Order: sequence, then C-alpha cells, then structure tokens
Amino acid sequence: MIRPGAPENPQPKILIIDDNVTDRNLLCAQVSSYGYTYETSADGADAVIKAQSVNPDVILLDVLMPAMNGIETCRQLKAQEETRHIPVITLTSSSDRDVRINCLEAGANDFIGKPVDLPELLIKIRRQ
Repeated sequence: MIRPGAPENPQPKILIIDDNVTDRNLLCAQVSSYGYTYETSADGADAVIKAQSVNPDVILLDVLMPAMNGIETCRQLKAQEETRHIPVITLTSSSDRDVRINCLEAGANDFIGKPVDLPELLIKIRRQ
C-alpha cells in the first residue's frame, strides 16, 4: 500500500509479531531476503504501540501468544484510527477452523498456517 506523499518506490515495511523468537527470526530473514524492511514485537500490547509509531505496510501477527493473543491484538489494531488501515495477516499452527473464523471476525485481512510456506506468504503480503 502506497500512502499519499510517500516516495514512489518505498521499501515496504512489515511489523512481525510473534512471541516465539525462532519463528520471529525466521520470518525476519525470509521477508528481508525479498527486500522488505521489518520491525518486530514479541507481544500484543507492545505491538499495538509499535504499530502506531512504525506505521507498517503489513502486519504479520501470530495468533497463539501469552497475555494478549493475536485475535485480541488484531481487534485493538482495527479499533484504533491510527492503525485500522494496516492490513493484518494472522499466522498460527492451529488447524482449528474456529481460530481462522475468529481472526477474520477480529478484522484480519488474511490468514496463513504455520509452518509458513514462503511463496504463499509473499503472495499474501504483495496482495495487501
């Protein structure tokens, strides 16, 4: 998404939110290898604050996190004027259909399972 007043060829920025350091680092390595810049957060509460200051082009949001899970984080992001426009792609290893439905009801723009399939993830990021 190119915002008004933005340079013509900005380097897209992704906010990666995942409490698992291994998964977070893997996502960082994958998106940076395709030219994306990134910021990270390990929990939902911090992610909501960071999203306001960083204003990413896309948010990759793990669903299963302690304290504030990804569904509640997504709800908070979509409830705030400063962040509701940012596309959210939720990530989870759960195969439970209700989890996917809850993510979409919370305002997520898309969903991808873990382990993340890189070609699928890149297509979903570009679509946003």
